Amino acid sequence: MILSVLIWTPLKEIVGEKQIKMASSATLDEKMKLPPGIVSPFGLLANVDRDIKVYFDKEIMGEERMSFHPNTNEKTIFHIHKRLAFLFR
Repeated sequence: MILSVLIWTPLKEIVGEKQIKMASSATLDEKMKLPPGIVSPFGLLANVDRDIKVYFDKEIMGEERMSFHPNTNEKTIFHIHKRLAFLFR
């Protein structure tokens, strides 16, 4: 099992941003049409403004497969991460 801890200061430096924050419930609904707790990369398909930045840890990107909830916590989908690139362009 891999446990990750998000540390904001180094992340801000790595991505070159002055401020990083988690989205509010209202923003998740507006931008991704999702409530808190079930947000996944598939919600990016609803982001018509394409103004959400997504960052993955390089250790995660080194894995052959990734698993995500398909915008519901009742199921899990496994994908080969290279096939998910269309979501992040």
